[in-house]
Amino acid sequence: MTKQLCKLSQSAKKNFEVITSLVDRPRFVCTDCCRAANEKKRLCEPMRIPGTRKSQKGQAKAEAGSPVKE
Repeated sequence: MTKQLCKLSQSAKKNFEVITSLVDRPRFVCTDCCRAANEKKRLCEPMRIPGTRKSQKGQAKAEAGSPVKE
């Protein structure tokens, strides 16, 4: 299977579950096709979204209502 979202989008209904797993926590945006993805290897010309980190586990816990240490 192809690695880039621009190739997968040609059959989005068929690959819906695969696509959603690749874009559920986007950290990169393609400067060519404007798609967003979790990993830069999934995009044509990736650029990191400012303020995103590799691990977003702490952010997910904060969103779930867990206490956050300051």
